[in-house]
Amino acid sequence: MDHNKAVSERDFAMDLLEGVTQGYDWGDRAAIPALLGRKPSGKPEAEYWLGAHPNGPAKLVERTTSLDEVIAADTLALLGDEITAKFGQLPYLLKILAADKPLSIQAHPSLTQAAAGFEREEKAGLDRKAPNRSYRDANHKPELICALTRFQAKCGFKPADQSAQLFRSLRHSALQPVAERLSQPGEDAAVLADTVGWLLRMPPEEASRLATALNDAVLGVAADARTPELDWTRRIFEVFRGDVGVVVALLLNHVVLQPGEAVFLGAGNMHCYLSGVGVELMANSDNVLRGGLTSKFVDVDELLANVNYEPSAAPVQTADSHDHSYDIPVPEFGLTRWDSSKGPLPTESIRVNGPEIVLVTAGSLRIESGSSAIELGQGAAGFIAHSDTAYSVTDRSAGSTVAWRATVGKEQ
Repeated sequence: MDHNKAVSERDFAMDLLEGVTQGYDWGDRAAIPALLGRKPSGKPEAEYWLGAHPNGPAKLVERTTSLDEVIAADTLALLGDEITAKFGQLPYLLKILAADKPLSIQAHPSLTQAAAGFEREEKAGLDRKAPNRSYRDANHKPELICALTRFQAKCGFKPADQSAQLFRSLRHSALQPVAERLSQPGEDAAVLADTVGWLLRMPPEEASRLATALNDAVLGVAADARTPELDWTRRIFEVFRGDVGVVVALLLNHVVLQPGEAVFLGAGNMHCYLSGVGVELMANSDNVLRGGLTSKFVDVDELLANVNYEPSAAPVQTADSHDHSYDIPVPEFGLTRWDSSKGPLPTESIRVNGPEIVLVTAGSLRIESGSSAIELGQGAAGFIAHSDTAYSVTDRSAGSTVAWRATVGKEQ
């Protein structure tokens, strides 16, 4: 008997998934507990991980074991032949993210950069959970953030001349060198690389004076004349006084997402999430390169080496139907949003082409596959293995149901 074939055809039976909470200091204390229907811990609860990453694997409730352990034991059954051959692991990580304070100025490496950085830190003998480690795995981390509440972020660079004009308009002498750097001749990417490198490598006292000058300049603008990005400059400064990341953040596009709207961020996109609650789906990685606005490890040189400095708008995607799939240009993950307020949930049997996770953020639904069934209320998630083959969905809510279907992405 072909053992692999026997394993891959085994009936896994879907299971409820219990996630892992990450208590980073920027987290909201109430949002994730409210969504999950439990009392707040009294501490920041920043992210709720639903995946198999070793830094926080979710647990299969009926099996009382972690998802990464189950996948390791029955890889073909859970992932399928193609996903096993291509990725060798669950290739995505689904999260709920709840930001009460701004996150760090950060970017994520490409697959090549991540593999090289991980190998370098492994050879250096750094523990994978060491606070001064930049590469905790060898994977890249493209990501999609989808708003559950009004969600604000900075992402991707504005054109250099646009930022230069903004700094000039603030009419503060200490800010004019920033405007001058942004106005130097050359391609935007080169100008922005020079400016960002100059800012992030600035001596601490000089950096603090510049950040304070920017805040003073913003306070000099009449409150009713401040744009959202200027208002957020002031708010960021209140949290991170003296951090030059306050200045760098003003070089980025200011994005506001309404519930259901999303932004995809590829490798090298410098960004900073500001506030709100969202569903986040990414490649299965925890590699974050930080340059400021954080109490965590900052690695300016590594960040600057991985950033894409080409100006880029942040195209907002809108879920405008009851069964909306977001545009995601990577093969690791795909995401579909079901919203029964805009139409019925899928009534046809859904074909499984790899491991899936379904998360409910409002209402409730029932998922059935063969003789197996799971009930998902608000905040609940279920794991569906490749060997489950197909499943059906039934809306169980008297009101409206919003659910998220995370899958492996389409071949690029």
